[in-house]
Amino acid sequence: MFDLNLTQKLAELFAVAPPQRDAAWRQAFFAAVPEASLRALSPQVIQGPDGFPYFALAMPKPGEPFEGFCVKHVLDACLAQGFGAAIFGEPAAPPWWVFSYGDLSSYKGYGRFEGDPSDAPADLPPGPRVETLKEGRKVYIGAPSEAFLPQAARAVLARYLKALGVASPGVALMFDPAMKPSQNLAFNLYRAQFPNPADYDRAMQSLLWFLPRGRGLIGPEPIPAGQFAALG
Repeated sequence: MFDLNLTQKLAELFAVAPPQRDAAWRQAFFAAVPEASLRALSPQVIQGPDGFPYFALAMPKPGEPFEGFCVKHVLDACLAQGFGAAIFGEPAAPPWWVFSYGDLSSYKGYGRFEGDPSDAPADLPPGPRVETLKEGRKVYIGAPSEAFLPQAARAVLARYLKALGVASPGVALMFDPAMKPSQNLAFNLYRAQFPNPADYDRAMQSLLWFLPRGRGLIGPEPIPAGQFAALG
């Protein structure tokens, strides 16, 4: 942890213009960023334009002493509190890189920010997806394992769902071999709870911020109410 050589590597990587950041750039960045020595901003936690909280880290200023922080150092605290992480060049400027809560959860669970490898079929683009269940297919419903949805994420999601008006947040895991990915999470957040359908769609999309990239999410309607396990 707290490797200044990796900090220098980050500086070199961030100097590359965004249009030129290819797959090799991302691979080098994800290898360097967990233990690169950074400084924390004040306040340490900020609200992003998406409404979610982020632990604010910044590149150190050349020649200035600083207290070392790194992504791996703050990882468990972020996961317990429900934070993402943002890396800034200058505090007043937009961040150079942003990790969602799901990105950090992915690193904790799989050692990679890109999500569970089993959630990323080769013929689909990377990134989270909301799946729609077609009628007439046989599916299997159960509770997600600790590895699939860790306890820290369950507690954070329970708080978030309560803020959206769900009195007793619940979760289910549906397995459908015809879907990609075949395992999809569902939360007991129903369209009928929202007067405006667009608000429901935004709420469903917001849940993806908490999940690793590529993790499937479906609406709760196909799942019997009794099949939801308590989140909090």
